Amino acid sequence: PYDSNNPASQPGTDPNLDDTDGDTVSDGEEVIAGRDPTFSEPLPPAIFRPGDLIQGGALTNNSFEVGTPGGVVGVNNWPANEGPEFAIDGVGQKYLNFAALNSGVLVTPSGGLSVADSITLWTANDAIERDPASYELYGTTTEVTGAGPFALDQFTLISSGDLALPDSRNEGGNTDLDDANSQAIFFGNSNAYTSYLVVFPAVKESASANSMQIAEIQLGGQFGAGIPLRLDVDGLASDLVFTFDSQPGKAYDILTSTDPQSEPEPSSWSIWRENITATPPENIETFARPPDSKRFFALVEKPAPAFFAEDFENGAAGWTSLVSDAVGATSWELGSPVGSTGPLTGAGGSPNAFTTNLGDYGSNSDVALRSPVIDLTAVGPTEASLSFQQFRDADGFGDTGSVRILRASDLSELGTIEPDLTQLDLGWNELSASLPGTAIGESIIIEFKFTSDNTADNFSGWSIDNLEINLQ
Repeated sequence: PYDSNNPASQPGTDPNLDDTDGDTVSDGEEVIAGRDPTFSEPLPPAIFRPGDLIQGGALTNNSFEVGTPGGVVGVNNWPANEGPEFAIDGVGQKYLNFAALNSGVLVTPSGGLSVADSITLWTANDAIERDPASYELYGTTTEVTGAGPFALDQFTLISSGDLALPDSRNEGGNTDLDDANSQAIFFGNSNAYTSYLVVFPAVKESASANSMQIAEIQLGGQFGAGIPLRLDVDGLASDLVFTFDSQPGKAYDILTSTDPQSEPEPSSWSIWRENITATPPENIETFARPPDSKRFFALVEKPAPAFFAEDFENGAAGWTSLVSDAVGATSWELGSPVGSTGPLTGAGGSPNAFTTNLGDYGSNSDVALRSPVIDLTAVGPTEASLSFQQFRDADGFGDTGSVRILRASDLSELGTIEPDLTQLDLGWNELSASLPGTAIGESIIIEFKFTSDNTADNFSGWSIDNLEINLQ
């Protein structure tokens, strides 16, 4: 019978609850994963086990660099009793890395090849500000043993996004983990990997956190090669018609071989068609039939590439720096920052970033940086998000910054994103936010606006790098 006080008896999801059945997985994620959001189900079988090969480290210059025990803040190291092995020990003892941003772990499960479709994270025993605020999960079938570093291009991004870990704490030490102090995230994935890289690009409060910490990391899924993606190929006159299941936020490659006996591993076949956009729940793609008498095909699913991406390593074509004050002591400049404080490189150690003067910014400044026109007129009904790396190093009270979404045709404001320049960062961190619905179907410009007060400060101001727009 229906009981308004019992979520399990609800005829549908409870609009007042993010997690109707109380199983630590949000209703939206359960729907995406094909789970019943009104019935508490156990998480998928665990892939990580205590004793699995694990290395702690941090992502730097597009490589995962293995860290060492130590106690130096700002360096890729950890206390002796809070090393990476405690991230998969099954109890409350935590892993802490003083590199803070972009730190994480590289795990090779002892069970062998596996397909992951969820990640669960448990909070540590103290210091909420050190909790991860975002995650990136990568997989590889390449051998990744030894001291590293391990180049990121040998990994495939499986899933990424923002985190909302609870403020409640696990007890630490050998105490049992409490699922109420965790967050589980489900994602679509059918590819199998032998090793996994988990990286946390940001923490909750980068200005006050001297490290990243997490009590436990667990992947859910199954061991083995997983269920192959459905791929039907039919002939139609001089064409071939490819039909396959597809998911939002994914892209697809068609691989091919004329001699699978000499190429027994389909993942090593050459790419025939690349970055096919998903049209969920099914794609039907028609291509000209190749001239070969016999040819074999395989399908690979991967995260969709960014709709728009800019890392500023090849200049800044189409970007415009504007000065709207009478003093002219500050402008958005591209290069390697050299301020008295703040960053000395772009994000991830790259040479270039945009910053409010490459040196220290001036007083009484009102400056803006505008992107090229970004055409969202043809994306259809969807959602879009903006993400970028930032380093906030202003005076903390009188200087301001905002991200404005402008209609390209008349520069009218469609929405704003607040980066909170009262925060002072210790390193690069990611800001991610949804674009306003009014931006969909428009050609837009992203504007980064910075103003300073009349005090003379020896700070670098605001720096940005690695901007992306992604569609969901």
